[in-house]
Amino acid sequence: MATVDIQITDGGTAVGSGWTLVYGDSGTGIEETDADGKIHLSSVASTYQVALAYVVKNAAGTLTQGGAGFYMAAGGTYTLGN
Repeated sequence: MATVDIQITDGGTAVGSGWTLVYGDSGTGIEETDADGKIHLSSVASTYQVALAYVVKNAAGTLTQGGAGFYMAAGGTYTLGN
């Protein structure tokens, strides 16, 4: 098994807790940031690879960013931000 670490930023600065990453078909993946603005996907398969279509919502629920085709793979560390 492997992990994927994601840092969410807003204006180049790490966000706090309560921000949400929504990805996949019909919200297959919904992950919330910790106090440091990080999301840790643990126990993904060592062969895990994904091209995300995603949106990020702030703690108030407002869409702040999104994209399609963002590539992530097992063992990686990534930043999503505007």
